[in-house]
Amino acid sequence: MNILLVNKYYYVTGGPESYMFNVTSKLEELGHTVYPLCLDVEQNIESEYSKYFISSPYPERQSHHAPGSGLGTQAKLFLRSIYSREAARKTQQMIDDFDIDIVYCLNIANYISPSVIDVGRKNGKRVLHRLSDYNMVCPQQYFYKHKKVCLECKSSLLRAIPDRCVKQSLPATVGRVVSMKLHRLLKLYEKVDAFICPSSFMRDQLVDLGMGADRVHYLPSLVNVDSKPDEQALRSDRSYVLYLGRLSVEKGLDYLLDAMDQPGNEDIPLVLAGVGPEMEALQAQARGLKNRNIEFRGFVQREELDELLQGSAFTVAPSIWHDNSPMSVFESLAAGKAVIATPLGGLRDQVGDEEAGLFVEPNDPASLGKAINRLWNDDDLRETLSRGAYHRFATHFDPEMHMSGLLKLMMA
Repeated sequence: MNILLVNKYYYVTGGPESYMFNVTSKLEELGHTVYPLCLDVEQNIESEYSKYFISSPYPERQSHHAPGSGLGTQAKLFLRSIYSREAARKTQQMIDDFDIDIVYCLNIANYISPSVIDVGRKNGKRVLHRLSDYNMVCPQQYFYKHKKVCLECKSSLLRAIPDRCVKQSLPATVGRVVSMKLHRLLKLYEKVDAFICPSSFMRDQLVDLGMGADRVHYLPSLVNVDSKPDEQALRSDRSYVLYLGRLSVEKGLDYLLDAMDQPGNEDIPLVLAGVGPEMEALQAQARGLKNRNIEFRGFVQREELDELLQGSAFTVAPSIWHDNSPMSVFESLAAGKAVIATPLGGLRDQVGDEEAGLFVEPNDPASLGKAINRLWNDDDLRETLSRGAYHRFATHFDPEMHMSGLLKLMMA
């Protein structure tokens, strides 16, 4: 098959991009041809198809990480979020030039728009859309407000406006709400043949939205792994607790630092690997703790990340939003590392019925601290859960399971 894979960026900046490169590799191994269609930004990896890429709404090929350049740019982004004519034109060009069979959309919200879905359907192509956040249901995309889970917009998108949920900006919030309402009025997402949801929680939200249970499929994310953890890794000696991922407020990391300062935890080492907007605030918080064994590694390359995982005692995912099956947890399971997590979003699917770790209450450093202390000090429990973690990965999240499910949906 010739597959058009549409995503915002063509470099790794988060889960959707990691998935994009992983699934491209797997599809090509199976003899399919994958053609990327992304934004043309300066950070992109070189691609022979870059001449088809869609222009960035920001000047000088800047990505979304750069600040906007005034009202003109914001107006352009608003109009593009509704229906990008350029994205539609580029999609048509690639369908014509490469005899595309499948249009597979990943992260297309705002910067690309569902215009690619519209063009795929008009050409009689099968259209799949994998969702990595809640952008079809929540204007802010995270079901999260004031450091707590929020589902208010399921009843009315207008609930987001008084709280300025999008970037704490009234214009940005109104623009996003208007865009979502127009998408629903134009029924653009009803042209998707199959939605792919990395968590059962997300599947339920789309079904509640009225997308139809027959079109909405729970398919856990694809994780490429090269080897099975050895016996030493499964024994998981007391070395350090590990957090992998973005340092942002919805990840609950301020509660994690408080938990590391609970009585009995002051000497337990914690390593945080990742970057994000909360790094400076978290570093300042850590300087005020009794626990002096908090280490911020910043961004780590793949090889170092694997070494950190292999050397850890267990990992933590204390998210305070409905985290949509974070890749870092899949990687922990694949490495045979137990996970302490909150039972929100896709985390419940990943950890199971505490087969692969322990659940704690969100926004509760005491609950988190107690679980960390328990798993750190109980060698037998740690080894049992480490083995359970790998077993859960092998029986529920093996890469071949994802590819089999994906190809069935593509060829349905």
